[in-house]
Amino acid sequence: MVSFKHRKLHKQFFYALVAQSLGPTVLLVIPAAPILLTPLLHPYMNMEFNWQTGWLYSLMGLYPPFDSIAFMLIVSEYRKVIIGRLCYLLANHPFKQSTSVTNTTVPRPQAHAA
Repeated sequence: MVSFKHRKLHKQFFYALVAQSLGPTVLLVIPAAPILLTPLLHPYMNMEFNWQTGWLYSLMGLYPPFDSIAFMLIVSEYRKVIIGRLCYLLANHPFKQSTSVTNTTVPRPQAHAA
């Protein structure tokens, strides 16, 4: 018999695995499919294609961080650590720290009567 915590953790790992499997499909395969299939269809369609592919490179660049971030956000133990560290960083941010300025008066030199 597996404990409730282990079942919950396995379920989170399964969801993370599904997200990590969908990531390459959505960010790599689906956007590249028309570009990869065009040479196969060219003899039958007899058309010229002139596509801008800069967006495809942008989507390919999103895959590595998506894969890691999805795993860290889905698994609750990682999520707790990340939220804890973010809260710590935001609470101790150097621009947010208040600096107390004390009101000090500088004594003026007194004029001597001569």
